[in-house]
Amino acid sequence: MLIDTRERDYQRAYNCLAELLGKYPRNYLLQLDMAGMALLMKHPDQIGSRGRHMPGYRGLSQGAPEPV
Repeated sequence: MLIDTRERDYQRAYNCLAELLGKYPRNYLLQLDMAGMALLMKHPDQIGSRGRHMPGYRGLSQGAPEPV
């Protein structure tokens, strides 16, 4: 995955991360790396598509609550 990223083969690195996320679905670092790969591939529409449906990630798209 590191070599793929270094060689700018972002899609291959993204696919590797997706495979790992399938094996380890609770690992949020994989999701963060996938978001970074999506940005490098210029596909920001892929960011957050998995997190919205996972418990504990509700409300992230809404932003932080207003301070009191």
